[in-house]
Amino acid sequence: MEYIMTTAGTNSEFGFMLASTGISGTFGSLGNSSYGWSYARGAGIGHNGTYITSSVSTWTTGDVIMMAFDAVNNSVWFGKNGVWQGTGSPNPATNTSANFTGLTGTYIPAIGGYNGVVASVNFGQQPFNYTPPTGFVALNAYNM
Repeated sequence: MEYIMTTAGTNSEFGFMLASTGISGTFGSLGNSSYGWSYARGAGIGHNGTYITSSVSTWTTGDVIMMAFDAVNNSVWFGKNGVWQGTGSPNPATNTSANFTGLTGTYIPAIGGYNGVVASVNFGQQPFNYTPPTGFVALNAYNM
């Protein structure tokens, strides 16, 4: 999946959350919660209030933020403009140095932002800007 912020606001993030949380309304940052994981502009890659900032680039308007979610190995990677982010040598195709592992449950993609953020998300309904890693496919009913 790819996320592109076209208009900056106060905060913007791309990630996923547990489907069973039933969140509605304002709930704060995905990366600050126990039910969300995200790549946040200016904050890094986070979950439950802990952010990975080492070897993680900040991003801004026009950058392509990528996410590779591996439901078989329960892992996820985030990237920016074709480069996977994080410590080690993150590579979803070889299942190495995932940003998060041990994921269990049912998840849904999620975005966050406020104060004027405008963004688009590509689940594969159009060609991706960057080729998905080997073994990863677009999110659609056929591939589930």
